[in-house]
Parts: sequence; C-alpha cells; structure tokens
Amino acid sequence: MRREFVRALLLAGGGDPEVRTQIEQELTPLRPLVQEIYYESKEEAYQRFLEQFKDSPVTQNVTPDALPESFRVKLVRSHQVRR
Repeated sequence: MRREFVRALLLAGGGDPEVRTQIEQELTPLRPLVQEIYYESKEEAYQRFLEQFKDSPVTQNVTPDALPESFRVKLVRSHQVRR
C-alpha cells in the first residue's frame, strides 16, 4: 500500500488573502522536499471531512465553520530527494 505524506498548516482566524500569499511564498522555497502545496478553504475542508467520515454520525454535528482553512503540503518521499 502506498501512503502519501500530506501535512496541513492550519490558519487560525484566516481569511486574509495577504497572509495566505505570504505563507505560500514562504513554503515555495521548500522544494524539492515538497511535491505539492495547495490552499484548502473551510468549505473544501468540510467536503473532505464529509467524504472521510461519510459513514459516521459525527458528520451531523460539524459545520464548515468548525474546520479551519489550511495549506496542504504534500511531501516528497525521502528516497526521491536528491542529496
């Protein structure tokens, strides 16, 4: 089974486009250790949550506002990084 290494950087009180742009600019130089960087809104996080927990009653108690916006960072596997 192949696992992806995705980490989330949660944005507390987010919503500020300037802050998002600054964070993205600071993450970009981390390549080649980072394969992919993408922003995930509260609504996108909510949709992913619903998919992950589709068979769980917990989904009835969660709204999009309960989930933070974030940057999702997909890391390169260590054997793929040039040393």
